[in-house]
Amino acid sequence: MLNMTRATRMKQSSKLLRLPAELLAIVLRDAYEHEPLPVPLCRKLLSLRDLTKGTNKIDHPYSPPTYRRSLALSGIPSTSPLLGLPIELLEQIFSDVHESATPDLPLCRALLPLFDVFSRPRHKRVKIRQSDALFHFHQTVQWRPEVGEMCQSFTVTDKGGRFVDDVPPIDLRNLLTNLPNLVRLDLTGSTLVRAFFEYCTARLQDDRLPTLRTLALTVPTEQVDHSFPFPIEGLYPFHHLDTLALALPYLSRGNDSEPGPSFPSLRHLAFKFRIVHDLTGITRIIEGSPALRQLEVHDYSPQRNFRRLLEAAARLGTVDDLTLEGAPYAGRWKVPTEVGSFTVLTKLSLSHGCSARHAPTFTLFRRLPLESLSFGPRTKPSGSRLVKLATGPTKLPTLRFLHLDNIEPGYCHEIDFASAQKAELKKWQDKGWGFAWFACSFSPDHFWQLETAAASGGAGLTGRTVEAAETNRRIWDVKSGVKRRLKELKKVEREVRCWRIRLRRCACW
Repeated sequence: MLNMTRATRMKQSSKLLRLPAELLAIVLRDAYEHEPLPVPLCRKLLSLRDLTKGTNKIDHPYSPPTYRRSLALSGIPSTSPLLGLPIELLEQIFSDVHESATPDLPLCRALLPLFDVFSRPRHKRVKIRQSDALFHFHQTVQWRPEVGEMCQSFTVTDKGGRFVDDVPPIDLRNLLTNLPNLVRLDLTGSTLVRAFFEYCTARLQDDRLPTLRTLALTVPTEQVDHSFPFPIEGLYPFHHLDTLALALPYLSRGNDSEPGPSFPSLRHLAFKFRIVHDLTGITRIIEGSPALRQLEVHDYSPQRNFRRLLEAAARLGTVDDLTLEGAPYAGRWKVPTEVGSFTVLTKLSLSHGCSARHAPTFTLFRRLPLESLSFGPRTKPSGSRLVKLATGPTKLPTLRFLHLDNIEPGYCHEIDFASAQKAELKKWQDKGWGFAWFACSFSPDHFWQLETAAASGGAGLTGRTVEAAETNRRIWDVKSGVKRRLKELKKVEREVRCWRIRLRRCACW
């Protein structure tokens, strides 16, 4: 390369000049990554040589400098034969290329519309995990509104990082305005959620996010500000929501003199409030949701405000899926009697602190048209009463699925006891197994009876409790196999000792 003649350089440069300017930049950048050129191939490529020198760092996909570099190369003519092809053939070429490996950047500005069309799946769902990515995406949708128009799902999550504590300064109103086709919005972090409520409560003339159907707002526990309630008025503009999930410190109750919220299409509502002394705001949302089907109540505690909320949900007469998850501080709590007022309830999930061991609770279950009943972690159901719920004269005839996570499975390490040696078998006996702990109210015998009753009654039995029982069963099988193998090895050792004694006696003779 260093000894390239002038004629050779002129011949190669004439071929390169036929390529689009942006493709030329990529070619020269790749060349500089392997072996820098001491001199440009020709004077026309001098500007590209200087521009690509030391630019072996690839830009972020949502970095506007990528597009600014394209504008800087506009002074170089492009006579690529690719641009002379019919649009139908170009579409087929791009389709084949994107099936094998999706390009990160367009080859040239003339082909940018086709690049956008085939990059739609990548821009359709945007998930932000880093603060610089959020900043670059904000700039990108300003420079290229087409990217924002393709976005239908926008998520900012704190999973895998803590950047939500240090959100870059962005104009959330400007960002959301550039996402006109947004269907799903999921924001995490106190700063972003607060900015979202400020944007929603501002007196603006435009119709805010008219296509939005799913909204999820999360403030992590460590970012809770006990003195700041999030205004319920911030949710009023979104009449077309069908899913709403809120994990906030708490929601304001709103102004009683003004019309309440109206969500005629809302079908799924989930909420988790860190401060539960006033649930008037979320209760008003429930009252304004006549089509509500699925209700998830997290951090539940047996307080009067929760009972009023459940009464409001039961009055709708539409909720057929109810989840109650207890708060860490709530201790043990019984199934609230208000659950019996849900006349069309077919699925009930209970977890974290629920105690269902007494007859009134199961009498309540029998009044409901339940098809699915779930007991999650840290619950205490009565095994004997569950058996009667699944079979016999007091059976719940509509029950089809029973999901149990109330027992944490044990463990049983794998071992080939048929060929294992004595040391390995002893080690397994000491540390290779651990039984699941079954409470007195839900013993292994209760589970075996329940398994038989569910099978005979046509109900499916699933969950970690099933796994725990199967693990215990496997432990007994492996323990018996290990014990049998140890007896065999002991017998072999005894026979070996006997033969050694006989051989010594023969040697003495």
